Amino acid sequence: MDTKRCSKCGKVKPILEFPKDKNRKDGLYTWCKQCCAEYKATPAGKASQKKYMATPAGKASQKKYMATPAGKASQKKYKATPAGKASHNKYNATPAGKASRKKYLASPAGKASNNKYNASPDRKASNNKYNATPAGKATRARECHTRRANGKLVVNDLTDEQWAKRLKENNYCCYRCGKPFTIDDPATRDHIVPPKLKNGQVGLGLTFENILPAHRSCNASKSNNLDMGRLNTWFVLLK
Repeated sequence: MDTKRCSKCGKVKPILEFPKDKNRKDGLYTWCKQCCAEYKATPAGKASQKKYMATPAGKASQKKYMATPAGKASQKKYKATPAGKASHNKYNATPAGKASRKKYLASPAGKASNNKYNASPDRKASNNKYNATPAGKATRARECHTRRANGKLVVNDLTDEQWAKRLKENNYCCYRCGKPFTIDDPATRDHIVPPKLKNGQVGLGLTFENILPAHRSCNASKSNNLDMGRLNTWFVLLK
């Protein structure tokens, strides 16, 4: 049987025009795809679909579809719309959203995505926009105050000659991403051991042994975390 009659519109159509339904003997739904689409667009159809999506079977079906290339493309297209962005931001503000985002950013894919965004013009524009607001100015003032307070607790004896030597040793490239420095993205002094550690203990300051050149975005993404790979190398050099 290559054709079938739709019980909704009464037209005889090829079987490819009917959705699959494993509960039917022929494995096909009684309505054609066109009639199903028209019904889903009605208030009654939307309500019925919403009710089904709240069931375990509906959630499983949605999850299975989202794992397919078509589902991923549909989700990506929806996220680019104003409604999708608003829904995403609303979810990220919930405890579940915050936990999910924290877990993703800790993964290799999340770290790579975050580093890529930090180095993009969008990140710089977002930072400049935020820094111009009262909240941004207050945050910058607190950061400067904290940096000055931490700087007084450690030794800061890095000279211009030593900094130039360190840049030359790294071929004028960022030690984290390996890309060269430019006028728009110059080198910044990144501490191997930050002036103040996360546990509140005093770290190390601007010294030749404790400084490496990095892009501002790479420096910021590292925050005050310890780079264990560089730290091990640093201990070897001190011996």
